[in-house]
Amino acid sequence: MYNNHVLINKNPVYSPGSHEQTFVCSELSIGDYNMDSETKQCTRCHADKAPDEFYRIETRCRICVSELSRLYRQRPEVKERGRSRERSPYRLAQKREYNKRPEVRARRKQYNLIYKQDKERKARRNRRRRELPKRKLTPGQLEHRRIYVNNRNARKRLMPNTFTTEEWQHALNYFCGCCAVCNRQLNDMFGEYRAAIDHWIPLSYKGDDNPGTVANNIVPLCHGSGGCNNRKGSIIA
Repeated sequence: MYNNHVLINKNPVYSPGSHEQTFVCSELSIGDYNMDSETKQCTRCHADKAPDEFYRIETRCRICVSELSRLYRQRPEVKERGRSRERSPYRLAQKREYNKRPEVRARRKQYNLIYKQDKERKARRNRRRRELPKRKLTPGQLEHRRIYVNNRNARKRLMPNTFTTEEWQHALNYFCGCCAVCNRQLNDMFGEYRAAIDHWIPLSYKGDDNPGTVANNIVPLCHGSGGCNNRKGSIIA
């Protein structure tokens, strides 16, 4: 029984001018590793974990070992070493010998046949889909899609995107179904102008005070020939 330290590993050391090999044991404090305890402390993350979360006599837990291995593989010199090994003459000769095997050629031929059949099947399916008549969306579905697209555009720019269908209907009722600028009737019986979801402060404005796609930044504008939405564009009103 050791009093102060536990010997956990043996590292070979060669003395200068001698062919004999000696071993130096690395030591670990009893506070880090207790044989009588049901937990073991990782020397990297310093967390108390069960012994089955370690590799035998490894002092670092499995998660830390995996993280260190991942960081090691991401080093540029390690990646270049792997690419050089794959391009070596010995490795290229191995690949040529492997590709000459009859079972490899048969398996590759079968795979190419399956890939070709699957490609033709997908092409036939896409042709059938293109020949089908396009489904027309209802006015409610069109409005829902426009609101979704506006929220998505704001989300891509990391801006607030909380506009809803109910808030859009409230905006239409607030302006009595008319354009917020010219007071023109929207969705008229002739179909010349429709209601457009317009950002009063456009999303293209890069200021910190851009509110994004929220209720207090959306107004209904007329969209059509010479409409207010067509003229406004990305101009800050």
